Amino acid sequence: MGDSLMILVCLVFFFYPLTAAVSLGDLWVLGLAAGFTLTGALAELFVLVRWKKGRWVPALCIGTLLVMEALYQLEQFHITHMITGHDIWSVVFFGVAVLNVLLGTGLGRMAYWGWTKLRSTWGTYL
Repeated sequence: MGDSLMILVCLVFFFYPLTAAVSLGDLWVLGLAAGFTLTGALAELFVLVRWKKGRWVPALCIGTLLVMEALYQLEQFHITHMITGHDIWSVVFFGVAVLNVLLGTGLGRMAYWGWTKLRSTWGTYL
């Protein structure tokens, strides 16, 4: 039996900040997740406003997750010995951080889309 995919593990822990803040009172976990999400949103907004094309920010996040998944699967077959013992959680944390940045890029793209629609509708009134 093979182990689960690292991306699925990251997706499970992706929801942890919300449950930790609500049930455990760990607001710093929620703040950390919100910080990564805000970073992704600001990066996506900056790229969209500056160059009008922001496809590479989400693509970079997805590419990072795929590379990390490949490294994780190589470790599961004992091809590499990069991840040993509990060091796996640092990789999972990084994956969760990338997922939050990816969420932020989506929110940033929606904010940019809404702003351009609002600006084009109202014209010079803004």
